Amino acid sequence: MAANDSLFNATTHATPEVEQSKDFWVIKIVFYCIILLGSSLGNSLVIYIIASNVRMRTPSNYLIMNLAVCDFVTPVLSIPFDFVLEEHKYVWIYGASMCKILWPLTTLSSTSAALTLAAISLDRYRVIMHPFKARLTMVKIKCIIVGTYLFCLLMVTPYSYVLGLKGNECGEIWPDISYKKYYTLSLFSVQYCLPLTFMIVMYSLALKNLYTTTDKTSTRKAEKEQAEMSSASRHSSTSAEPKLKKVSSTVRLVRKLSSTVRRGTTEANKRATKMFLAIVVVFTICMFPNQALWLWADFSNVADSPNFLKAVIVCWLFTYSNSVCNPVIYAVFSRDFRRGFKRAFKKAFCLRHRHRRVFNPDLVATLTTELKSVAGTDIERRKRKKGSVEAPKLYLL
Repeated sequence: MAANDSLFNATTHATPEVEQSKDFWVIKIVFYCIILLGSSLGNSLVIYIIASNVRMRTPSNYLIMNLAVCDFVTPVLSIPFDFVLEEHKYVWIYGASMCKILWPLTTLSSTSAALTLAAISLDRYRVIMHPFKARLTMVKIKCIIVGTYLFCLLMVTPYSYVLGLKGNECGEIWPDISYKKYYTLSLFSVQYCLPLTFMIVMYSLALKNLYTTTDKTSTRKAEKEQAEMSSASRHSSTSAEPKLKKVSSTVRLVRKLSSTVRRGTTEANKRATKMFLAIVVVFTICMFPNQALWLWADFSNVADSPNFLKAVIVCWLFTYSNSVCNPVIYAVFSRDFRRGFKRAFKKAFCLRHRHRRVFNPDLVATLTTELKSVAGTDIERRKRKKGSVEAPKLYLL
């Protein structure tokens, strides 16, 4: 989530020149640049791919686009301003209004990202557990997004209220220290604990149903094939009517096509679920250090530790890294996003699309072969039937 901005108040008592070595400063600058560039470029491409492609503008992808917006905003509002403050020994130079706006905005965007991930897990649960129910419409998705932002705005309002200038520093002014601890616990629950628990439950139930259904389908298919083979062996000596054979071949083709579609849908659900599971794992790993340090700082006196400032910056780097990882995960697990990234890069570098494949070539080849075989068999039967009917007519004439 967003960096624990109140930690700035604790770190102002430490001198950055004493705490940060030259090597640490260089490594910090390198990571800041990589994270800011990677997050801005990757999430901008995700937003562009969804907004520019009509086929990608689905309700589920609008949740992904909202997540990309949050991942784009958080580092942009945090890294440049944080770096300037670190270089100025945490002396606030942005004015009283920015003191009440800047950090609450980053907290709002990061909290919205966590709740958006929870909404995505709910959508995946509905798709897998209840495939025949109506999916979330665009209106419902927009209501969820707006409701998420309103709730996050409500959550950061107390934070913005207690922020103020104390001399040349921007810090929290609470009427009592217990209020600060309660607010820290509430933000920890909303930003990390509750969304993570909800996502674990949703994806666990969805994966259990997905793989259980796949196993049942495979078992049923094997039993059906065995029954058909035994039935064919019993009736191999008997001949069937051409019309019955024609109907049987058509039925077999329809069954095979429907089986292929079901298998493709199941595999697509598996890939999408694995992609979002990877996002949840990255979310858990990247957000935990900052959340743990946040609680530790507010419930104990660790700010006087000589390495506390370094720990704060490292935790912030973990937090910002989450914004870079999500576009990479999309490119690894999603074929649509890979194609979108390729098209965007080709368009940016003025390269032409020489080959454009819309469908899976293996699936198209398989279906074409099946259709040709059935069509050829039907044509031969019609020819034989026509010859057997026309010969008596010629003989009678």
